[in-house]
Amino acid sequence: MNIKKDILETIGYFSNFAYPPDFDEIYVFLRKKTSKNALKMAILSLERQNRIIVIQNPKFRINNATRYTLPEYSTIRHPSSAIKQLDNYELRITDSQKKLNNWRFRLFIRLISLFPQIKLVGLSGSVSMMNAKEGDDIDLFIITAKKRLFTGRFIAL
Repeated sequence: MNIKKDILETIGYFSNFAYPPDFDEIYVFLRKKTSKNALKMAILSLERQNRIIVIQNPKFRINNATRYTLPEYSTIRHPSSAIKQLDNYELRITDSQKKLNNWRFRLFIRLISLFPQIKLVGLSGSVSMMNAKEGDDIDLFIITAKKRLFTGRFIAL
């Protein structure tokens, strides 16, 4: 098992969304499961080899979590683009919070939750990762009771 390759692929995937993952996000989204201790050791090794960069600027320690990025996205090689990417990340957190606090969204969730056909309403997509831009929509997945898919869909729509 090549855990270092999997770590780089996981961080690279997050980089496609201009989102620097923290340790827990890498652990959850890692292709092959491993212990947190083994992951920590592999991340430290990759740091020493300069294959990943730790975002150490306190301004970018969002939710007080250390975040990781690949060198091609780091402030070391491309300071202006990396800082812009991370500044935009702070803005995306704010935009995501606004979407979640919108009264229409909250009312919609409360209303459809009242129907027995609806068993679960889940949040997915960029808002669930607190990475939504202003124009992004809110993605939901809805689980309905057995044999109630179409009535649940009708209610949600």
